[in-house]
Amino acid sequence: MRQVTQGDIAKALGLSRQTVALVIGKTDSPLRKHLNPETVRRIQEKAAEMGYSANYNARMLTQRRSNLIILLNFNLYNERTGKQIYHLGQLAHAAGYDLRVIEAQWWVENAQALIEQIVSFRPEGVIMEGTSSVLFDPHHVEELTRRGIPIVSFAGADIEGIPTVRYDTRESTRQITEHAIRSGRRKLALLQANRDTWQRQQKIDGFRDALREAGAGQPEEYGLDYSFLNQSTGVQSVILFDPSRDGGFPDFNLKVAAIERVLGSSEIPDALLCTNDHYGMAALKVCHQREIAVPDTLSVSGCDGMEYGAMAGISLTSIRLPIEAMSEASLKMLITRITKEGGSQSSSEKKLFPCEVIWRESTDPVEQSSLLSSQVS
Repeated sequence: MRQVTQGDIAKALGLSRQTVALVIGKTDSPLRKHLNPETVRRIQEKAAEMGYSANYNARMLTQRRSNLIILLNFNLYNERTGKQIYHLGQLAHAAGYDLRVIEAQWWVENAQALIEQIVSFRPEGVIMEGTSSVLFDPHHVEELTRRGIPIVSFAGADIEGIPTVRYDTRESTRQITEHAIRSGRRKLALLQANRDTWQRQQKIDGFRDALREAGAGQPEEYGLDYSFLNQSTGVQSVILFDPSRDGGFPDFNLKVAAIERVLGSSEIPDALLCTNDHYGMAALKVCHQREIAVPDTLSVSGCDGMEYGAMAGISLTSIRLPIEAMSEASLKMLITRITKEGGSQSSSEKKLFPCEVIWRESTDPVEQSSLLSSQVS
């Protein structure tokens, strides 16, 4: 069936094609405001009646631009990813751009095909969201920039010549660790995913910072089987790594299994700092099943600041990520590169945003005003 055109609508109404284009052509022409409201109504109704839809490719050829930003997502699906996509989409729309999400996980075995897919959309720019070094290395990024496509990294890989926006959980992790020690906790465990990422390193560094400031020894590193018994008296600490890996969605059962091993040790910690809220919620579940009092016997915290953490029977202390501020900064960086002549050229601008500890019932009571957040780098 032949696609209805703006010319067909103009002919049906006895109007010029230019008049119809001012109403349904998504033009920014100042002439549009001079149209009679009744004419606008007639065109819109006729377009709907005839089943008109805009020809995206034709518009792109006419305007010589796509107004399209691609969000290349390397993250798992969860509440945080949804928020990031929502805020980036909202801001892109307000700035006059369309946002298209491409899920990188479908292209794991063929990065070159992914590049060709991106190029085929003729995007104005690309936001790479999440850690991407496994699939998309600097060579692939360079190929896109060589084709004139500006790129910004959002909470992802640190690639030379690409602007980067990240959050900083180091200070927030230090605050939670420091508070646990001040509250009398003497056996601290930091549970991390078994992946070497900048996010993991930030938390490890924050954990070590607080231990160092307290005059405690540095933590030993284990898998999920560990012991405090070979450490000196005073504050004892371990860093644990869970070897399990998620698929496209976080697997809560894997998190529960990991926590069961951690709390199945002969000498469990009295403070457990989890790498994310999924582990934190799993810890609350296992504690409930084993009648381990939270926070009296074990204080628990997570990271990501997901809303469901506040809905548990014992609400989960967590680290809230500055998603809105990061979204605004990354889009501003990208649009600057899009609109600036030669904008696809190299830029090493980096923005680091502080996180906020959300103190809830799963940790000891705290005077929040006494714990200051770090400042934007």
